[in-house]
Amino acid sequence: MISKSFKIPVIILMPAFFVILFLWFTPNLFSYEDRIYSSADAASSYDLIVLFGARVYSNGELSPVVRQRADAACLLFMKMNAPILVSGNGKQEVDSISKYLSLKNIPSEFIKKDYSGCDTHDTVITLEKYRNEKMTAVSQLFHLYRIIDMAQDHGVDVYGFAADKAVHYEENITFHEKLYVRAQRRFRNALLFWIYRMKLYDRASSLYNG
Repeated sequence: MISKSFKIPVIILMPAFFVILFLWFTPNLFSYEDRIYSSADAASSYDLIVLFGARVYSNGELSPVVRQRADAACLLFMKMNAPILVSGNGKQEVDSISKYLSLKNIPSEFIKKDYSGCDTHDTVITLEKYRNEKMTAVSQLFHLYRIIDMAQDHGVDVYGFAADKAVHYEENITFHEKLYVRAQRRFRNALLFWIYRMKLYDRASSLYNG
C-alpha cells in the first residue's frame, strides 16, 4: 500500500508520464512512412526539391543540421536535375545555404530562394504557389512528418527525403549528448505538431524558429 507521503507525487507524476509517452510516440502515429524516403534511389519523381533552412552561424557557416539537409538536397539533384527551393529565415540564412549549394556544383539557375521561411509553417504556405508541381521536402526524419501533415492541411502534395538517413555525419559529442539531442528534437517537434493541430501554431511560432 502506498503511504500518504507518496500519494501526491504519484498523482502528479502519472499524468506527466503519459503525456511524455504520448509525445514520444506521436511521430509513429503520424509517420507518413509511405511518403518518406531515405535514399535518393528510392525517391519518387519530383519537379521541385524543397530545402528547409535551419541555423546558420554569423560567419555564414552552416550548422550541422542544415549542412546535412543541403548535402541531401544535392543527392536528389544528382539523381534528377530539379530546381532546389531554399527556404529560410531571411537573407543571411538563405544566401549562405545557396552559396554552399553553389560550392557543391549546383548551377545557380537551379537554385530558388525564399526569404520568408521564418518557420516550418511559413515555408509550407510558400509551397502553395507550387501546388501543381511534384515536391520533395528535405529535412531530418524527426521534422518531416510535421512538414507533410502541414502541407496536406494546406492542400499541398509533398513527399519527404530524410537527410539524416541519407547523409551520415560523425558528431563530436558524447553518446549521452546524442541521446539528449535526439530526444529534445523528437519531443519539440511532437509538441509543435499538437500546437498546430490545436490551432495555436501562429501564436507559438513566434517563440520558436523551426
